[in-house]
Amino acid sequence: TGEGDKLKFSLKSNLDALLAKQFKNNLSAELQSAKNRIKENIDQKIEPYRKQIEVFIKDNENELRNKLQQYETQITNEKKKIEQLRKEIDQRIEKEKKKLGDDVKDKLKDLF
Repeated sequence: TGEGDKLKFSLKSNLDALLAKQFKNNLSAELQSAKNRIKENIDQKIEPYRKQIEVFIKDNENELRNKLQQYETQITNEKKKIEQLRKEIDQRIEKEKKKLGDDVKDKLKDLF
C-alpha cells in the first residue's frame, strides 16, 4: 500500500498543476477580452472628439500655411525692391563718377 499512496499523491500534484495552468490560461484570455472591450468602449467615446481635433488641426494647418505663403511673398517682394534700389544706387554712383570725371576734365582744360 505504500507505493499506491505515492502514486495517488503524484497524480494529485500533476492534476493541480494542470488545473492551475488551465485557470491561468482562462484568466489570461478573460483579461485580454476585458482589455479589448474597454479599448473599444474608450475608442467609441473619444471618436467624436478625435475627429474634432483632426478638423481643428487641419484648419489651423491650412491657415498657417496660407500665412507662411503670404510672408514668403512679402519677403520676395521686399527682395525685389531692395535689388531695384541697389541698381538705382549703382546707376547714380556711375552717373556721379562720370559727372565728376567730366568736371575734372573741364577744370584741367581750364588750367592748360
